[in-house]
Amino acid sequence: MPIKKQEFYEGAALHLLARTGQLRSISYKPPFFTLNDRILVLLKYSTKGRSPWGFTFMPEEQKVLAERATAMETILGFVCGADGVAAITYDGY
Repeated sequence: MPIKKQEFYEGAALHLLARTGQLRSISYKPPFFTLNDRILVLLKYSTKGRSPWGFTFMPEEQKVLAERATAMETILGFVCGADGVAAITYDGY
């Protein structure tokens, strides 16, 4: 089965988190990952070759994000091509 581009980038970000030794559990309910049963994570990626990095949030995605962020600590992770991952809280968004 082929790996979709989105899965490739999400996997890279999750791998970096797993290497910290602080990740005990991951569950997935599209489009969110739940880490350690307490942190909601939305991962976005850009395949652009260099900065400035751009990330799109469609209106429906913004609505779901706002709804889910009221129930649990929410982090947005931005996979910036091969440069790495940046993260901000939902409140920072």
